[in-house]
Amino acid sequence: MPKKSPPRRVVAVDDKTATTGDDVIQRVIDAAAICVDRIGLDATTVDDIAREASVSRATLYRRFGNREEILAELLRQQARPYVESSITMMFEPVTLGRRIEVSTMYAVMEMPRNRWLKAMFESGIQRSNFALIRSVYQQFSTVTLLPALDAARQSGELRVGLELQEISDWLLREFILLVSDGPWQEEKLLRRIRRFILPVLIVEVPAPVTPKALARDVESTETRMARLEQRMIEMQQMLALIRSDLHPAGRSGGT
Repeated sequence: MPKKSPPRRVVAVDDKTATTGDDVIQRVIDAAAICVDRIGLDATTVDDIAREASVSRATLYRRFGNREEILAELLRQQARPYVESSITMMFEPVTLGRRIEVSTMYAVMEMPRNRWLKAMFESGIQRSNFALIRSVYQQFSTVTLLPALDAARQSGELRVGLELQEISDWLLREFILLVSDGPWQEEKLLRRIRRFILPVLIVEVPAPVTPKALARDVESTETRMARLEQRMIEMQQMLALIRSDLHPAGRSGGT
């Protein structure tokens, strides 16, 4: 006699619905996205989410604990593609400064195209908002940013005296400000990053002197010297003319 499969586990949500635990979780997250989109991040309450998801408050708290955990999971789901792309960019074999430029520009330009993420970033750097976004940013920081900063410090590329975790938190604040100040034109955003972010982190390394560049410098030096010598000759000729006018030939010095 064939063995019967165990019955599918169901969780009673309220008097009207019954479904699996995973379905409940995703339905609550989707409901949170709808509420944030409709009434904004700050105005969204647990009651709004529970009502939109058709679940009881008890179920919602049992699954997530509080409102912030629901919104954090929503943010993690919506931001995942951007975080994964930024992590890939940070592993490119280029300087730390270039990796920060590329990954920051990508995230700042692309994330606001997602209306849920845009709504979350529009609140700027409030304590609750910062804590919410930081919970998602932590993955990017731990996996990629902190190891990259540590490697840059060992190679001498990172400025001396900077604490890695402090840099990470500061970069997050700068990122939130950049997103909330958007939309950006790429040229202006790149200029902002290069003028106000990278100089805080990166030790400027002089460009290597190539034989071609050295030859060009020698040539320009020789040109300047030749120009200076020609100018000296012209000045000497001018002084000779002045002396000639002051003391004409054959003129007596007496009265």
